[in-house]
Amino acid sequence: TAGFSEGNEKMSRLTPDEMIEREGHFDGWEDKDRFMAFRAEMFEAYEMLSEEEQEYVDDSMVMEHIAMVKSCYDEMEKIHQEPVVLN
Repeated sequence: TAGFSEGNEKMSRLTPDEMIEREGHFDGWEDKDRFMAFRAEMFEAYEMLSEEEQEYVDDSMVMEHIAMVKSCYDEMEKIHQEPVVLN
């Protein structure tokens, strides 16, 4: 996984196209731990971009897709925490 580092080292800067490509090739959407690590890396990469580069990534909907998946995990956790009431 070139670009993403192990441990506490800083990751190398990704280009907008590299970010879009990584999102397209990521295959851990159904593994919450892998997804959350990927999400953190993508947000870190996004923060390193210039405003113009962020706009380019925004147009690709990559970050929106990641946010949508995160909200699905949040909703599933909420559902599993609510008590079940049987009538």
